Amino acid sequence: MILRAFFIFCCLTLCTFTSAQDQQQVAVQEGAIFTIGNPSSAKYRHINFPRKNFIIKRGGIANMKALKGKKVE
Repeated sequence: MILRAFFIFCCLTLCTFTSAQDQQQVAVQEGAIFTIGNPSSAKYRHINFPRKNFIIKRGGIANMKALKGKKVE
């Protein structure tokens, strides 16, 4: 019985620590400069870029893989 209670306590403690790490928020201010890189969070979704045909119509090159390491505002 004591072993089962200790196991449940350990599981709850680990769940609490992992959920606390996911809740960290970075304050983003207007005009901040970021570098596009690999995702480092479990909650990373995506970056919204214009569609490729829109970029090509405006005379740009639509190569999303070449954006890694670029600085954006």
